[in-house]
Amino acid sequence: MFLRVSREVEEPTLIDLLRSQYAFNRVVEPSFRNIDYDGEIPERWWPMSHRSGVVVDPRRNFGHPILASYGVPTRALVDAIAVEVSVAKVARIYDLPVAAVRDAIAFERHAA
Repeated sequence: MFLRVSREVEEPTLIDLLRSQYAFNRVVEPSFRNIDYDGEIPERWWPMSHRSGVVVDPRRNFGHPILASYGVPTRALVDAIAVEVSVAKVARIYDLPVAAVRDAIAFERHAA
């Protein structure tokens, strides 16, 4: 949760309210573009963009990242790949497109 403090001359300052520290606006602000709002209230976040299909939605899977179209947690897919080794096999097990499994892997690598 961030508080944006605007000044007339400088770039706006962001304060991370959970950590009680400043954040770099140029670093954090781009991630705000991938948030769906209901009016002014944030509803869900697409951490890697809407195209990736990975969403963080507090109303689904307790806010853990999932493949939006399928409801499968990204962590479960990565854990399955650690056991099965093959992306194609995990896609068959979960009845998902291979591209969706790859999106989950890309998200988990990026998050790490």
